[in-house]
Amino acid sequence: GSGGGFIPRIMVQAHRDLKEQEIFEHEYIWDKIQVYLVDAANKVGGEVDWNNNDSFFKKKFNPRIILDTTENAYYNFFVKHDIKIDLLHIDAGHSYKDIKNDFELYSNLVKPNGIISIHDTDEKYQKDLIITEDEKKYFEEFDGPPKFIKEINKEWKQFNLFNAGNYPSKPSSTGLTLLQRA
Repeated sequence: GSGGGFIPRIMVQAHRDLKEQEIFEHEYIWDKIQVYLVDAANKVGGEVDWNNNDSFFKKKFNPRIILDTTENAYYNFFVKHDIKIDLLHIDAGHSYKDIKNDFELYSNLVKPNGIISIHDTDEKYQKDLIITEDEKKYFEEFDGPPKFIKEINKEWKQFNLFNAGNYPSKPSSTGLTLLQRA
């Protein structure tokens, strides 16, 4: 999932920057590297603001977009095309079941030394979060990611980036956890 498309924008721009720095030994490698955005765009958790052809996101960043559930995309796109992943960002369904399912499926496609990032992993953040009345119809608890990362086994190196109250003068964060196979 991506809401405003922020993480896919960063990934596409990083991809462009790497090409500009000429790090790819062969031009065909550039053509094989892609940024995919998988989002059902079904209004669960809010509406996406990029799902029309005139959006700034589609015009300027142009990732490959799969409008479907992460599970269906896994089986019917990534597996069927034998796609391997260098960097996977999990930020779709936020229930424990959704996070666990996405991790268990997609971690099979992550290359050795690849990275998985999981968003919204700081359990402190949501505890004091105030939801405005107009957002309540879209709000979905996101307690699944913090519960799930507590179960990550030692096969994965884990690095947590949290700031919910640790440094009150600094911006708070919903948390990001980075994982790499040990």
